[in-house]
Amino acid sequence: MTRSGALPVAAPLFADPGIQIVVFSDSELDDGSAADLVHEPVTDPAEVLAALRHRHNVRSVLLEGGP
Repeated sequence: MTRSGALPVAAPLFADPGIQIVVFSDSELDDGSAADLVHEPVTDPAEVLAALRHRHNVRSVLLEGGP
C-alpha cells in the first residue's frame, strides 16, 4: 500500500519478472519494475483485506509498517 505511488523498484523483489506484486494505491504508480504489478485503486484497510481475499485468494497477511 502506498499513498504516493512510489515503489522501491531497486529492491530485488521488483527485479523478478516471475513475481506478481499487488499494489494498493489511489495514486498512479511510479513503475520501473520488471515484476508483474497489479494496481488496486483501494486504500481503505477493510477493502484492501477484502480485495486480497476475494480477488487474489490470499488467506493470511503479514503486516509490517513504518511511520
